[in-house]
Amino acid sequence: MLLLGACQAPKFDIETADLEGLKKEQKSLQASILEQEGTLKAIEEKLLELEPPKEKPKKAVTSFIAKSETFKSYSELQGNIASSDAVMISAEMGGRITSLNLEEGNYVRKGQVVGTVDMETLKKSIKELETSLELATTVYERQKKLWDQQIGSEIQYLQAKNNKERLEKSMETTKSQLSKENIIAPMSGYVDMKFLKAGELTSSGAPIASVINTSSVKAVIDVPENLVSSVRKGDKVNVSFPALGTDRDARISMVGRSINPANRTFKIEVNLSNPKGLLKPNLMALTKINDQTIKDAVLIPTELVQQDVSGKSFVYIIAEGEEGPYAQKNLVTTGASYEGKIVIESGINAGDQVIYQGARGLAQNDYVIVKNENE
Repeated sequence: MLLLGACQAPKFDIETADLEGLKKEQKSLQASILEQEGTLKAIEEKLLELEPPKEKPKKAVTSFIAKSETFKSYSELQGNIASSDAVMISAEMGGRITSLNLEEGNYVRKGQVVGTVDMETLKKSIKELETSLELATTVYERQKKLWDQQIGSEIQYLQAKNNKERLEKSMETTKSQLSKENIIAPMSGYVDMKFLKAGELTSSGAPIASVINTSSVKAVIDVPENLVSSVRKGDKVNVSFPALGTDRDARISMVGRSINPANRTFKIEVNLSNPKGLLKPNLMALTKINDQTIKDAVLIPTELVQQDVSGKSFVYIIAEGEEGPYAQKNLVTTGASYEGKIVIESGINAGDQVIYQGARGLAQNDYVIVKNENE
């Protein structure tokens, strides 16, 4: 210990040292540091020689070639089925309904008599008119004979003639009204709803029952106004019916001309054939409308787009290095997305090999082994 203590260099006192002493100590320390750095480097090289570093294992991934294709997105809107033909059965003359042969669900033909309205008052009026007309006709005939013989005044003849013609017109009008006692079906179809029954009073034109024709129906949809530039008459749409588990393609037959201020929507209609009658009025119909189309777009699965700590989006692609393929981090600009696919506006080009499975566990410049399904 005495020997070690004697070999140790005396501690340099910075506070008491002069300028020359400080400079001398600085040079001594710098020389010592350079010597130690050289020794450390030699030790590290010897360690690498004696114990080479283990090769970092390559990570297995799958990939696909990015392609340029057409991107389409759709808006799914809820609507309802409505009958293309729907009318109301009503009486032309008001009164008490004496008979009504209508039941909901029954089929009626156009022009079929389905009921009658009480016309007893008109019938009595006709009998009174017949009596008055008979007297007026007799008076007229006698006045005419007298006038033909230049007997009597012309005014008496004209009054008799006018009275007779007036009663004839009244008779014609009353009989015409009497012919309207029948309630007629205005079109062929099925009775949807019945509003009145026999014995109740009705007025002229008041609805007694509704008739619908379901051989052809239409889907009626309210479309948000932000899609006003995306919807045109004749556009192809897909209409599905969850209750039936079916869908079909059809074309828009009508586009509304105004925006509803209450909900900011406009109405469209899609005509649909209904030979089996399965599409019933008020059945829910989900309609897919193409709201955006981008040609020659680079599409990838949305899940492959990651974000770094700065919030920038990136995607890993395969690049070739000295030791084989490795993961290259490409910053990307994304666009519209739909059903798990997203448009890449920049950062990836058609033909790039995009890493698919295994992308989440990679880091920049990681070497990879590409194992695709067809390999």
